[in-house]
Amino acid sequence: MEWQTVLGRLQRILVEQFGRPEALVTPEASLTGALMFDPLDLADLGTILDREFGVATDLASLLTAPSLAALARDVSAGSLVAS
Repeated sequence: MEWQTVLGRLQRILVEQFGRPEALVTPEASLTGALMFDPLDLADLGTILDREFGVATDLASLLTAPSLAALARDVSAGSLVAS
């Protein structure tokens, strides 16, 4: 799946399931910065990534994702595999 498609789906998930304002859910936004995700939010997102995209991840991968665009690229490439 193209990373741009993943990004669009990811943005929709963050707005619809996590209640983040659409204006803040930009490709440049970071989960722990502008979107203010806490560890519980990140754990929930990890579960959603597994269910929606078949990509297993760990908390460290989500904590260090510099932006939604970078996260979408990693998800698209399947490179968020938990250790």
